[in-house]
Amino acid sequence: FISDAKPPLRNGDFGTEGREIELITNFFPVEIKDLDVSQKIKDLSIDDSKVSKGKGGRGRRKGNHKKEIIPSGQNTEFVHYHVVIKECRKERSTKAEEFVDVDDQTKFPYGFSKRKRMEIFETMKKSIPAVFNKSALAYDSRNNAVGSPDNPALSNRDGTQWEVEVNGVNNRKKKYLVVLTPVNRHTLKEVMDELKGASTQPAELTLTATQMMDIMFRHNSSIKYLQYGRNLFFPTTGEFGRPTDTGEGMESVVGFFGSLRPAQWKNGSLLLNVDVAHAEFYKEQPIIDFIKENLHIRTGVPNDILKDTHRKKIEKELSGIKVRATHAQPRTYRVNKVLPKGADTLTFTKDGANITVQQYFLEEFDKKLRYPKLNCLHVGPLHKTVYLPMEVCRIAKGQRTKKTSELRMQNMIKATAVPPRERLRQTKEIVQKSNFSQDPYMNAIGFSISDVPLSVKGRVLPAPEVQMSEKVLVKTGKWDPRDQKVFKGGELKRWGVIIYATNFVTKQELINFIERLQKMGNDRNMSIYSPLEVLPMQGPVPKPDVDLTNLKAKYPDIQLIMVVIKRRKPCMERSNVLEISKYMF
Repeated sequence: FISDAKPPLRNGDFGTEGREIELITNFFPVEIKDLDVSQKIKDLSIDDSKVSKGKGGRGRRKGNHKKEIIPSGQNTEFVHYHVVIKECRKERSTKAEEFVDVDDQTKFPYGFSKRKRMEIFETMKKSIPAVFNKSALAYDSRNNAVGSPDNPALSNRDGTQWEVEVNGVNNRKKKYLVVLTPVNRHTLKEVMDELKGASTQPAELTLTATQMMDIMFRHNSSIKYLQYGRNLFFPTTGEFGRPTDTGEGMESVVGFFGSLRPAQWKNGSLLLNVDVAHAEFYKEQPIIDFIKENLHIRTGVPNDILKDTHRKKIEKELSGIKVRATHAQPRTYRVNKVLPKGADTLTFTKDGANITVQQYFLEEFDKKLRYPKLNCLHVGPLHKTVYLPMEVCRIAKGQRTKKTSELRMQNMIKATAVPPRERLRQTKEIVQKSNFSQDPYMNAIGFSISDVPLSVKGRVLPAPEVQMSEKVLVKTGKWDPRDQKVFKGGELKRWGVIIYATNFVTKQELINFIERLQKMGNDRNMSIYSPLEVLPMQGPVPKPDVDLTNLKAKYPDIQLIMVVIKRRKPCMERSNVLEISKYMF
């Protein structure tokens, strides 16, 4: 193992075959300016005259505080901090033991959202400007933060902690503890030397340093958009394109992938890689509308207990999803279960007596339910009896789906597949609307991102000759094999058919299809014999594992098994057939 191994570079002898063309990439050049960084950091400052003292801070100051003089240019330092966020589990408590790490899955079984982490981090910065206005401090919404330049107030190797208060449910204040511990640091000169291959530092520098700069780049996008993974960002306003309905209560949202990448372009540099991204989200809509779409109910609203199979399907989709209750002051809950009872029969204890959910809503909120027989939702803490009728719930905005069904995936591909020219237009539009060139965190370290994509030279090689019964001309990368016979035809002698769509395909239709298939093969110089067997479905339920195995055992040298299944509507036998065929042929 060679720790400083690097891939070999091209020696300068470029290709000569074919014709030269210009290729437009989805990479955008990053310029590094030699400027006074301190001037840029002033743009990030906030008036702290009305901000109270935070733990670990330096107290209240009136007016503008004095800015430090910061070194400029390539001596600028990047400092990597490890971030730990802890939540106070008891109100009005300041004891250290009452603060719990938000990464503790036993205390936070559903996890702790990146958006909430970012809100806490930004609240900390804004509430203590005397400390955090001295550097551009970016956060990856997990456990890493990057500051530039070095901030003396955060230099304690054992970590510096800051207490902040953030609005929680029903605008109740909640206390958090943010701990910042410096891990490592690099200068901009070290980064540029490594990109140019002139560094004396270890080879892993590039990975660490570019990741740090990538965090600086992603910070603003993480605040403006919904972030998924490290590099995927999606707006909730549709500013990059209108969402596309994919069916079953879901929609495809247009976002982007963005990441800084080291490159050997211009003897070592950075490029911003941007691409259009699509992801499926739950529609922001009433739960009842979601049920109608998901269960394909075309008319009316169900006002009865859902069938148990339907209830389990809806529960699988909604479990863990956030909904907003609309019957009183809007409040967000997380769904636990879809209960088997409706509001007219589901009871709980209030003031020592049993009361139905329907009666409670009438007495407490003067609300007469329109669909009292429809199943209720169990929401909020698992140990509490918080029951909500579906008609007072809306799916909260900005939630990705758990798993995309086959039908929805087909609809998504149809909507998102566009020609390269259109994809380039979308990518350039994303860069311009996101205003990367004016990003304050990138400008603070002297980086400027171009709005014009990088162009490189490429070559189009001569098209190969395609030999069928005669030579076929290839035009623009395509050839037309119609009315042509293959050069050497094959034979399909031993094959069989299994029919699982007996209610949709008649025997005569299948015979006609096989005859047309044989004729098409003969026209192309291929021999297709009649199938060995045509097996209808045995019993009420398809059993591809049994049927395929038996047919293969009966004819060990069988070349092909054609399985006829239902069209369009996703069905289990399709995935089962594909899985079994992996080890049969």
